[in-house]
Amino acid sequence: MLDSPKAGERQVTALVEIAETVVGTPTPTTFEDVSEGVETFFCGEPKADDEPCEREVDDPDDICWQH
Repeated sequence: MLDSPKAGERQVTALVEIAETVVGTPTPTTFEDVSEGVETFFCGEPKADDEPCEREVDDPDDICWQH
């Protein structure tokens, strides 16, 4: 994974290996997330600049290792 969602965003950037294809065959450039019920939680504690922390945590009430 190259980039994970931050503070409520839903876009994930991932490096995906695509099998070799025949020239002229369209290669998929995006894919849909078909997972259901998967939630991502973020720390949310204020950082030094008063912005909410965007580190991922396991549960909604958890805080990250730094807070």
